[in-house]
Order: sequence, then structure tokens, then C-alpha cells
Amino acid sequence: MDLLVGLSLMAVSAGGVFAGFKGSLKAWTIAQQYAGEQHNARTVLDWATRRLRMAGNSFAGTAIDVAKADDIVFFADTNDNGVAECHRLYLNTVERVVYTYVGEAASCATQVGEPMSANVEAQTLAVTALTLRYFDGSGNLLTPLPLTQAQRTVVRRVELTIAANGLQFLPPFTLSTQVFIR
Repeated sequence: MDLLVGLSLMAVSAGGVFAGFKGSLKAWTIAQQYAGEQHNARTVLDWATRRLRMAGNSFAGTAIDVAKADDIVFFADTNDNGVAECHRLYLNTVERVVYTYVGEAASCATQVGEPMSANVEAQTLAVTALTLRYFDGSGNLLTPLPLTQAQRTVVRRVELTIAANGLQFLPPFTLSTQVFIR
């Protein structure tokens, strides 16, 4: 009888330890998922910031070729070889993934490119919005979008906002930055 009581107490204790371990493992998994979701969105923001800052570098014409609310095409020499490349950053609204294209200095406004925000590391991360706002040298917001040729020549600052929705969040989280073009 004492042996049965002892075994029963040990089984209950082992179940409690297992439940505690399982809860800790779930919390760790959620934290990893959260970090992956934010990292994925920050990667897009970092890439865009670095490239946009170089818009017009080693390019004689208008640096920004297309300026829409969720799509920008610009020319810049980002690899320091003296030749400006064409860069495109846009949101694929069907896949809910941010794409980028870098190619020869010709119009790349219709090029598809490669996905920037993957949903592999962060599982179901979806970029719900990519918002670009354009400002002149005096800080005035340039509207309406898409910008005209004359407006694109005076763009000196771009505000970039990414809203993403991941597995761990019901509402989307938002990351934003402002880029001053050289």
C-alpha cells in the first residue's frame, strides 16, 4: 500500500515537472517567433534605408524614377563601381511580401525581383503595408502620388513605414524610419 502511494505521488510530481517544462518551452518558442518576425521586418527597413540614402549617387539624371505610395524606383551606385544601378522596392499585395530588384541603369519599374521579407524564418509573417511618403528640402509633403517628374526632382526625404502581421500578434506591428537622400 505504501509503495502504491509513493508511486502515485512520484507520478503526480513528474507530471508537474513535465507541465512546467512544456510551458517554458512554449514561452521560449513564442519569444523566438517574435524575434524572427521583428528581425524580418527590420531587415527590409534597413535594406531600404541604406539604398535610398544613396539615391542619385553616380547618376546624372533624376534620382527617383517612380514614386508611389507602395513602390519606389531609383538610381544609385550602391556598390561603388562608378555605375548607377536601378533599384526597385515594392509590396507584392498578393503574397504580402516586400520585393526588391537591383539591375542595370534602365527603367526597372516593371521588374519583379527577389523577395525581401521571407515568411520562412518567421513562419507566417505577412507585410500588411509598405507606405512611402515623400518630402522636399523644406519638409513639405509632396502629393498627390504618384509624383510627377518635377516633384521627383525635389525629393530630399522619404518616410518609410512597414506594417507586418505575424503569428504572435493579432494587430500588426509597425516599424518606421525617415531617409534623407544625399
